[in-house]
Amino acid sequence: MTETKSRATNIHCHVCQKAFPLSRMRPWISVRPGVSELVNAAYPGWEAGKYICHADLATFRGAYVEVLLERERGELSDLDRQVIESLQSDQLVSQNPSDEIEDSTSFGERMADKVAAFGGSWPFIISFTTILILWPTFPKWPAI
Repeated sequence: MTETKSRATNIHCHVCQKAFPLSRMRPWISVRPGVSELVNAAYPGWEAGKYICHADLATFRGAYVEVLLERERGELSDLDRQVIESLQSDQLVSQNPSDEIEDSTSFGERMADKVAAFGGSWPFIISFTTILILWPTFPKWPAI
């Protein structure tokens, strides 16, 4: 019975004709009109009531961005192509700058950063204020 239910909730992609759960599909109504035009040009019959899988949608989104960039600029740069490829593969183009900085800093610079981070933290400010308030209340130490 559960096999029948799972088969019933699977929907066929209009492009690749594979069956996917509804959660991995996008309905026709939710696809940008420019992307829908590309899908319909390649696979006629793309209309209300049809679905497309995420992988095929990513491919057509990439093609749509490529068309827009070519229309605006005339030709694509290497960076434009990297962005389009990252859209299609769901990967990031950018890198985390802090990773690069951490690789090039010396031991002293890392320690200075940690001391500065603690010196500006609330635990430090509260404990230092507490010490300053309590200091005058301690009796004078006897001279040795």
